[in-house]
Order: sequence, then C-alpha cells, then structure tokens
Amino acid sequence: MIGGSYLKGAYLLMTERLSHSKEGVSSNEGKPYLILREGGVCLKKDSLNESDVVPLSI
Repeated sequence: MIGGSYLKGAYLLMTERLSHSKEGVSSNEGKPYLILREGGVCLKKDSLNESDVVPLSI
C-alpha cells in the first residue's frame, strides 16, 4: 500500500503498480499516474506534462 494522506482535491503522483485499489484505479503496466481524488471519484492520466506537476507541502 502506498503511504500518505488522501486529501480532497489533492493530486497524487503514483509510480507504483496499482491493481483494484480502494482508489478504484487499476494498472498492470506500472506507469506513472496523476490521480485526482475528489468526492470518491478518481481521474487518471497516462502522460504527465510539466504543468501537471504541483509541489506539495507536508
């Protein structure tokens, strides 16, 4: 399981293989995914642009 906090509207850069996780994302290729979790709905992108990367403060 990937550690960290899941915040509403937070962008999480996932680089590990995902398979039927509680976030509802499935990937067998292990490619990076930019995931937006909001209201229990996740959107994923196959490719990342420099403008998609947002630094997060913890």
